[in-house]
Amino acid sequence: TAAHGRVESCVLALGPDGVRRVAPGLRPEERQVADAERALDDRPWWLRTYSAYGDDADAALVTVGFRVRPVPELGAGRSQDGEVLFGSATCADRPAAFTLHIPPGYRAVLGDARVAELFTAYATEAAQRRGCTGLKLPGAAGQAG
Repeated sequence: TAAHGRVESCVLALGPDGVRRVAPGLRPEERQVADAERALDDRPWWLRTYSAYGDDADAALVTVGFRVRPVPELGAGRSQDGEVLFGSATCADRPAAFTLHIPPGYRAVLGDARVAELFTAYATEAAQRRGCTGLKLPGAAGQAG
């Protein structure tokens, strides 16, 4: 039934030991926070993916320009607070929405470029697996549309 489900979600959690292994391997230009320990204290480290298809795609909402709007209407971008990357596509002639939720502590250490790479990989795989077309991903500036 997974190939026909209207909603998919997954959480990737990284514990303190994992953070300590990842952070030192990042290039200086990738690290926005030099102290991974501080990021651990600020927020939990997890990423949550969410895909919605058909009628459920319009229920995937993000705040952009201080307004809450459906992902398919916006196309692609980042939420107002930068903690949600989103994209859209068409699957079987119906809208699809893809989101990646990132707590600030995780984003601060990995950096926006690395998080964007993770989202691109996730959304591309999900769209291909479902036979979707017209995948829209956030641009370099991360703005909606």
